[in-house]
Amino acid sequence: MWVLQHRLAVALVAAAALVTAGVFTLARPEYRPPNRGGELVTFPEAVPPAHGWRWDDPTPGFHLGDDGGKWNIYGLEPRDIPEGAGVLTAGRFTLHGRPEVIYSKNGCIGFATTAGVRRLLCTPKSPVVLMAYAGKPYEERKGTLYPLSIIGVARSDVTRVTLHTRADTYVDVRSGTPVVRYEGPVAVYSAKQNLWWGAFESNRSQPVPWDATVNVFGEHRRLASLRIRFSHPGEAVYCPTATSVSCR
Repeated sequence: MWVLQHRLAVALVAAAALVTAGVFTLARPEYRPPNRGGELVTFPEAVPPAHGWRWDDPTPGFHLGDDGGKWNIYGLEPRDIPEGAGVLTAGRFTLHGRPEVIYSKNGCIGFATTAGVRRLLCTPKSPVVLMAYAGKPYEERKGTLYPLSIIGVARSDVTRVTLHTRADTYVDVRSGTPVVRYEGPVAVYSAKQNLWWGAFESNRSQPVPWDATVNVFGEHRRLASLRIRFSHPGEAVYCPTATSVSCR
């Protein structure tokens, strides 16, 4: 069966423990609600945006101290986000750096990078906002793998987000004889299932330098497409639309 992604998978950036280039499969979706170990983590209040980039909650997101910190699987501290901000999603992709965080504050969407840089976007025109992190390559018995981690948040009209990591393969055993096949797009977000403020994430490794495509869909059409490529380890923030990927 598929090795499915979950939020705890990147807590220490053990890249070799992330989803590798070849996994056994019977089904294709990657999306799974956040969990902590084997425990499903859901919060009734953590619903996606209701109208565009507006939530019914005037200060959406998790706050330090809420729910006994059960949501805080990456160990966020006060220094990681502005005072009063609500955490929409986060990831920890380096052993010693700060976590990456997407948060809400005063009706705006904010980004905090692993280097501690913060940026606030108050009028997003894109259907999703996301942060991508290219980790250091590592050796596996089949060769070099390049870990790519993504965290993002979807606007209210987004129904589905898919991710395609180039050259990624899986082992199909449905016929009884293992066959290596190239993997196509996998779902990383579903509006019908999401209970994490409209957020999504993916942590994958591929046998070629960091190269992935994110497609964003609404009810009747594709809203945006974004190709993510890195020439060396690093991080970037994206706000993809039909004509641009920049966050203005």
